[in-house]
Amino acid sequence: MYASIKGLCIFIMFGLLAACGGGGGDTEPQQTTNQLQQSTNNPSNTATTPIVSCRLGQINMNGVCRSAENVCTADAEKIWVRGFLDDTYLWYDEIKDVKPADYTTSRHYFDALLVKDKDRFSYTMSKEEAEGFFESGLQLSYGILWAYDQDNYLRVRFVEPNSMAAKSGIVRGDYVASLNNQEINTLSFEQIEQLLKPQPLVQLSIKLLDVGKGYYKTAVLTGQNLVTSPVPYYHVLTNNNNVQDKVGYLLFNDHIATATDKLLEAVSYFKQQQISDLVLDLRFNSGGYIYVANELAAMIGGNKTAGKLFKHYVYNKKYSTDYEYFETKSYPSNQTLPYLNLNRLFVLTTKETCSASETIINALSPFMQVIRIGETTCGKPYGMSGTNNCDTAYFAINFKGENAFGQSVPTIGYAPTCLAYETLSDALGSPQEGLLANALYYRENNTCFVNNSLQSVKMANSTLIRPLVKPQWQRNMIILGDKK
Repeated sequence: MYASIKGLCIFIMFGLLAACGGGGGDTEPQQTTNQLQQSTNNPSNTATTPIVSCRLGQINMNGVCRSAENVCTADAEKIWVRGFLDDTYLWYDEIKDVKPADYTTSRHYFDALLVKDKDRFSYTMSKEEAEGFFESGLQLSYGILWAYDQDNYLRVRFVEPNSMAAKSGIVRGDYVASLNNQEINTLSFEQIEQLLKPQPLVQLSIKLLDVGKGYYKTAVLTGQNLVTSPVPYYHVLTNNNNVQDKVGYLLFNDHIATATDKLLEAVSYFKQQQISDLVLDLRFNSGGYIYVANELAAMIGGNKTAGKLFKHYVYNKKYSTDYEYFETKSYPSNQTLPYLNLNRLFVLTTKETCSASETIINALSPFMQVIRIGETTCGKPYGMSGTNNCDTAYFAINFKGENAFGQSVPTIGYAPTCLAYETLSDALGSPQEGLLANALYYRENNTCFVNNSLQSVKMANSTLIRPLVKPQWQRNMIILGDKK
């Protein structure tokens, strides 16, 4: 059903995580010249402990080599990190060793070992933060995504439903006039970015201009743990000239565990409405669990993809490849997936469309037409199996994904079928909003739309809309350990 990793301990997300950590259990001492083991192999540092050399990922405990997994001292955690990367990291044989003593924490050491010319995605975070977000959508937030428009004004790009911001009347397209009583034009970019970064229980006073209604409004927001909605909106657009011609619109923001029920609800509604086409809005979606991408792709493709290869997983040369097929049932409810059986799919993309979102495009492309409207995607064909050790969750790239044709997501991203840009003054899901309007035009005319000179300027200036992007750690494609 779902891909297994033969011989590789993957964590069970987020129950949580009993990972192998490289090096196994007790062994007889092994001779090695590894710099890490020589410098930190004796964390107890007592004169009575025999001096022996152990394998990567092991520590010397009274003359016996034991796994450093969940031995939560600074030195032991670094030893575990080195063994973990040597075992699972896709580019393990290209790691350049550095002195662990030069790094104060295992997280800093982990980052120093990454092969940076190939890897811009591996990361660490606290176990608590990882579990909160990927399982329930919980994250510290003001409930707003921001962007600079073509005139360099800071504006509201998205407001999380049911957030304090939404309840305060803040809407997409609002202009920011001041932050904490400081006029926005007196602040540097760095100062603005710092003020907009939520801190626990810290208040942000904000003054905004609502152009649509023509007045200023103020709000006081508090940095709080907010449960975000992975599927904020979905609805059906009806052709005024043909009421039987219906287009589904689905805004999908995060591949997290709570997305599955909402996606089932949305697709069931689209099926009931007998939509002719679907516009899948992934402009904000930087990835997450692969099983969520599989289920959504399977529902879209329906009979065209049933029983077909969804993804081929290529690991490092220590492990054999694996295969995953399009699902028929939802996890964990085991509910049979409703099929839309569409002939094509319209996808709205930006630079933030990444990883698991790109996998939907990649996996469906061998079986149906996938029309991309917007900007080039982020370009991440790689994924990981998160692993916990002590209080840290480690996400190291450990596979490259390929579709049924053996094609990976291009590392330069998917170029759009039609280059288009969002319009911040239009609501998401509105037929007048820039990306959706271009998708609807292509649907009617089978060609891209350049409406005026402004659109031409936009095409020449790819930095027209400059979003304050989501955190780097949200750009991911994660295998869930108990989904095999």
